[in-house]
Amino acid sequence: MSDRANPASQNGLSPSTPSTPSTPSVGASSRGTNALATRITNVLSASYADLEIRDALETLDARGVQNTAETRRQLRLDVQKEVIQCNGEIIKDFGQVAEQLKRIGTAISSLNSYCADMRGHIAAANQEAGPVLEEATSLISQKQQVETKQQILNAFTSHFLISEDDATVLTSTAEPVNEDFFQVLTRVKKIHHDSQVLLGTEDQRLGLEVLEQSSKQLNAAFQKLYRWIQREFKTLDLENPQISASVRRSLRVLAERPTLFQSCLDSFAEARESILSDSFHAALTGSTSEEHIATKPIEFHAHDPLRYIGDMLAWVHSTTVSEREALENLFISDGDEIKRSIQAGLESEPWLRGDEDAEVFDGRKALNQLVSRDLTGVARLLRQRTEQVVQGHDDATLAYKIANLIAFYKGTFAKLVGADSDVLDLFDTLESSAMRQFRANMRDYVANVQSDVVTAPADLSPPEFLEGALGMLRILAKSYDTSVAATDDNGEGFQTVLAEGLDPFLNGCEKLQQGMKEPDSTIFAINCLFAAKEVLAQYTFANERVSEIDDTIDENVAKLTAYQHQYLIQESGLVALLDALATITDTPESLKTIPELDAFKPDTLVAVSQQLDEFLPSALIDASENIKLLRNRQMIQDITEAAARKFCEDFELVEAKMIAADDLTYDEEKEDEDQEPGLREMFPRTSGEIRAVPSMQFWFAFTVASSSPTLLAFAMSATTTSAPFSKAVVRAIRRLYPRELADNSWDNTGLLLEAPFNPSRRQSNTVLLTIDLTKAVADEAIALNSSIIIAYHPIIFRGLKSLTLADTQQQSLLRLASHGISVYSPHTAFDSAPGGLGDWLADIVTGTKTSNDLLSPRAQPESSETTNEENNDDPFVEKKRPTFTLNHHPSQALLSFGVSPPADPVTAPHERAAIKPQSPELPSHPNAGMGRIVKFKDPQPLPMLLDRIGKGLHNPKGFPIAIPQGKSIADIEIRSVGICAGSGSTLLSGLDVDLLFTGEMDHHAALAAIEQGRVVISLFHSNSERGFLAEVLLGQLEEAVQEEWTRVREEEKDNEQLKEALEDDDFEIAVSEADRDPYGIVVLKSEA
Repeated sequence: MSDRANPASQNGLSPSTPSTPSTPSVGASSRGTNALATRITNVLSASYADLEIRDALETLDARGVQNTAETRRQLRLDVQKEVIQCNGEIIKDFGQVAEQLKRIGTAISSLNSYCADMRGHIAAANQEAGPVLEEATSLISQKQQVETKQQILNAFTSHFLISEDDATVLTSTAEPVNEDFFQVLTRVKKIHHDSQVLLGTEDQRLGLEVLEQSSKQLNAAFQKLYRWIQREFKTLDLENPQISASVRRSLRVLAERPTLFQSCLDSFAEARESILSDSFHAALTGSTSEEHIATKPIEFHAHDPLRYIGDMLAWVHSTTVSEREALENLFISDGDEIKRSIQAGLESEPWLRGDEDAEVFDGRKALNQLVSRDLTGVARLLRQRTEQVVQGHDDATLAYKIANLIAFYKGTFAKLVGADSDVLDLFDTLESSAMRQFRANMRDYVANVQSDVVTAPADLSPPEFLEGALGMLRILAKSYDTSVAATDDNGEGFQTVLAEGLDPFLNGCEKLQQGMKEPDSTIFAINCLFAAKEVLAQYTFANERVSEIDDTIDENVAKLTAYQHQYLIQESGLVALLDALATITDTPESLKTIPELDAFKPDTLVAVSQQLDEFLPSALIDASENIKLLRNRQMIQDITEAAARKFCEDFELVEAKMIAADDLTYDEEKEDEDQEPGLREMFPRTSGEIRAVPSMQFWFAFTVASSSPTLLAFAMSATTTSAPFSKAVVRAIRRLYPRELADNSWDNTGLLLEAPFNPSRRQSNTVLLTIDLTKAVADEAIALNSSIIIAYHPIIFRGLKSLTLADTQQQSLLRLASHGISVYSPHTAFDSAPGGLGDWLADIVTGTKTSNDLLSPRAQPESSETTNEENNDDPFVEKKRPTFTLNHHPSQALLSFGVSPPADPVTAPHERAAIKPQSPELPSHPNAGMGRIVKFKDPQPLPMLLDRIGKGLHNPKGFPIAIPQGKSIADIEIRSVGICAGSGSTLLSGLDVDLLFTGEMDHHAALAAIEQGRVVISLFHSNSERGFLAEVLLGQLEEAVQEEWTRVREEEKDNEQLKEALEDDDFEIAVSEADRDPYGIVVLKSEA
């Protein structure tokens, strides 16, 4: 390596020393130089990246060689020495390997020898054992074939065959129908199904045999199951038909044989029909069994047809519900399984298949059909008894009530057993029978009453037959109003009632009217129509007929107005002038001819003027006398005033013509000379004077003249205006509760009695608030010397034929008028107004006002500490403001909370709206309307609401409540409330709320409500209204009357006649202490 690394050094050359020729020959020197140069070039061209060089250098470096001259000289020798040593060691190792290979070769030779010996032995053994092995192989193959066949046989036997014991369990009637039976049956059904696979082989004999055997076993099993179910049905407690789980399972399985399944249902239906028929007969006639010994038979009430039929229908309904509940588990919970079973059965009995698109099995439909079949016998008895009752009475209203009752139950049964149930055919038949009897009875009644009536009554009031018919119509309308049809058909069903119960009688009145003279004929017609309208106007479903009646009344009013107008111009003499002016036009030539007309000759014109002067003082009274037999006093005034207006227009026409004629005939050149008197000089009355004559003084005198001479004298001595304080009160109440908010379609609100002001005997500035204006309240007002009474309920509700002291209400009106006391009734305006009666009740229900707020000092009864028990001598204790304890009938369970009512928050979050919004809406009173619906944000416990109502109405001891049967007050939660003060049967009908809160609801409406899962609170009519007077109205009126009284005093300050009355700026508003609900509670003493 030293020579390669440094070749110049080996040759004794130095890079810095030039070479000198030392060789004897130039050629030899040149070759030496070339060899050296080549080596140097090779060395220099070598790269360190060359692997060999790099490995050599690394090896040299690993040996730790020092770079010295000695080392460089000995390097080659040392390396070659080491190489030789390494080669020697390798040769030595290969010698050892060769020795071992020799030993291996010896071992292999030995093994080859042994193998040759073994092959010889094996060949000999093979020659001896060959036949035995062939035979053994054949036997093993045969064994495997036999084992395979045995496995196939076992599998076939276990899958397609059943044991003798299983066959006995499946087909023997001695074995019970239990879990083992159903397991074996399931297995056989699988065998029958899987056997169809065997039919797909070339040899179908096995499949046919298995299929035949399994079919026989299945048929035997279903026959056994069918007979077992029949026996179970015979031993089943049919009075309480709760079908056991095993029977239900058996029926589900038997459904695979639709024929047998239907046969079982037929047997069950026949048994139930018989049992229910016997039970119904026992309920009708009475049972002798001990458990029913205290139950009165339904026929005990046969004297009351409506209750008798109602009890029968209620029994049938209760029985149907029980029957349905008993069978519901089978057809509803197991319906899907029965459907699948019947579907499988139709495949085995294809001749039973009907419409391919029809549903195989409807559980609810099947249930309804079975229940309907169970009731077949009951339906026959019900039909017989009902038709006997309907046909045995000639009362048309009874027949109609029965028809509505049947219609109600028909709707109930339609929901219970389906709209296509055969039971509904029974109700259709009964309803048709009742309506047919109703029509027959009405026609008989019409024929009887019309044959007895020849002339109309002398006072032109509706004849007795119409009054009787309207009485029946009122009953029929009320019955229809509480029926389901009232909300479903928009009154279409009531047209039949009108056609049979009203139209024939109105036609009879028209026949009586034909022979009468005017105005009696028209007055009689209006009175009859008004009587009919009063009955129908209370019901919204009769709005169409009421509108028709109004149109007819308007036509007759127009006739009376024309008659009155003719009377006025005839009696005043104006008719002659009008007839004469009929041909006169407005041209000057025509107007100049007026004085030449006979009617305008001086003598004739003066006579007409005198006749007019004599007629005018009593014109309105005399005109009103013509139509005084009208039952509607307001209409008398309106007709007469309308005729008077036309009379004034006619007079203005005559006056204008005469003035125009005088202007044309007046000669200015002869002004200083005596001229003939003009028409106006002979006829001096002016249109202004004519219009001033029809005043309230004459009208009031006419109204009371027939009642009392004393009243007439008072009226004529009084002024023609009411007391100024009464005016202020009327303004205040109309501002708070405008008449436009009232339901004027039937209600009678406003100033019902306006007593003239008598300066010689002035009332105190006192307002008396009351719910009902009774004789006791009138006495209280007279004692207080009140100016006006605000009575919530109108004392004048329908038209009065007369005002006499014989009638107690009319007597009160006459007495109040004689004492100068006016009467104002707001009625439904209170109900409708925002912040009025409806909102007051809503505030109580929602807790908007706390009990302390509601029980204001003026609202607390003076004797609130007194109880009925303090007067032991009188079972009925009457106090000024009685709050009676509500006791329950012994047949009713006493309703109680059971727990204290939960803590009541200040106000329950809620939304409220009117049930019947005001239309059109008054800008001054937004959100007005009849009744209120309250919807709580969160459900409210019923005990909490009852606590609010008890405190809010100051009746903490209790009040009537109706809750659904089977529920307790503590468990009921209320999400929505329908509220109506007074009578709420009509307004709340059909309202979808949880609680109906009203003052009064009839029996059937309440019963229908709780049947629908609602709660009803009914407070005895006026108890839902009376607290409003003290708690709300009194405060509202104090502020409003103060403002209006100040305004009236300012307006009338220059009126000397009212000076003394206006000096008193104080006033008082009092709540009547004599006002009370007519009903109280009798507390009976128990005899200890």
